[in-house]
Amino acid sequence: MKQFLVVSDDMAWVLGHLTVPVTVVQSLPPRLAVVQAVDDAGPALSAALGVRAVGEPALPETVRATLTDEELLFADAFVITGAPKTRLGDGAAWDTPGFTPPDPPPRR
Repeated sequence: MKQFLVVSDDMAWVLGHLTVPVTVVQSLPPRLAVVQAVDDAGPALSAALGVRAVGEPALPETVRATLTDEELLFADAFVITGAPKTRLGDGAAWDTPGFTPPDPPPRR
């Protein structure tokens, strides 16, 4: 399963008329929704009547230019959520030089 960001001028109508089975994960009515569907559903979602764009994960710049500030925040959060997470020292041993070891448990 994969998540897609769908943009439409009437999301409620689109969701009721899709031929691809989807589960709505999040929505920002009336124009944006994050849906979960089978991995290869992107082309079918893009071709659905009433769909302006599908982000897998990012939206085309021409569509981004039409979004409100609130919608841009929603779309950017979708992209960031799907990005690989990296942290300094991720996977390193707790006593790796240059890092502070964790505090000991509190005494009782």
